[in-house]
Amino acid sequence: MKKLSVLLISCILITACKNSYVSPIKFNNHGSTYDLAVEGGIITFQTSQQIRLSKPGLLPDGKTSPVSNALVSVNDGTDEIPFKETQTPGLYAGTIINNTNYYGVYTLHITYNKVEYTAADILSVVTPSIQLNNLPFSARAISADQVQLKIPKHLFGAPTAARWIVIYDKSSIINLLNSFTVPYIYTHQLGAPNSLYSSTQEFREPILSLRDSITVYKFSLSESYSQYLYTLFQETDWKNIFSTNPSGIYGNISGTGQGYFYCTDYEMKKFAVKDLIK
Repeated sequence: MKKLSVLLISCILITACKNSYVSPIKFNNHGSTYDLAVEGGIITFQTSQQIRLSKPGLLPDGKTSPVSNALVSVNDGTDEIPFKETQTPGLYAGTIINNTNYYGVYTLHITYNKVEYTAADILSVVTPSIQLNNLPFSARAISADQVQLKIPKHLFGAPTAARWIVIYDKSSIINLLNSFTVPYIYTHQLGAPNSLYSSTQEFREPILSLRDSITVYKFSLSESYSQYLYTLFQETDWKNIFSTNPSGIYGNISGTGQGYFYCTDYEMKKFAVKDLIK
């Protein structure tokens, strides 16, 4: 009888161990397959334009890899301009002389691994123009000679959707030359989504002298691009424990491409720091 009890207890323990085993989580399966990611577009700031192509990172490590040896060109409404791969793998550059075709359509063409991808966007004009009363940041005096700026990453309920850059030091100028890493400010016509709380808002708060000056750039967004960005930020910048399950984010790249090929106008103005607090 004693041996039988020991055998029964051993069976129960073995069964419990089997039931408590959890197989490793696998991330190989995902809802959508993307073969190409596109970053960049046409800007009136300069005639030299850049398009970055990469293979998306769809696994938990999030690693991407550059796409080389693709055929890339942009139609400016009249001509087809080729883009050549630079010394940086996956980065393609071309010169668009007709880069101010306002309210015209620019079309991107990509051929990679015998697959063609296309995308198009409309070049809209910056409006309203930059003024002291519509800057997307605030300023306050913190001493007799110092002013602190409070620069948010996102501002909601704006008259128009736009991207902004505030140049106040040398590092900001360096970032301006690399549009893929520049710290933009985004103004959205839509209000803040339900998942956004003050604890998740991002700010930069540089301290400047009253004798300093700043340079403000404003970049226009087409309606479809601003909607794409708003949806994208709902899955990145504005997520928290109350957010919904991830949803599909669709850019303007055809087929199995992801990302957005954009067209943007710009305006630039300089301001004395002392005028920001008047």
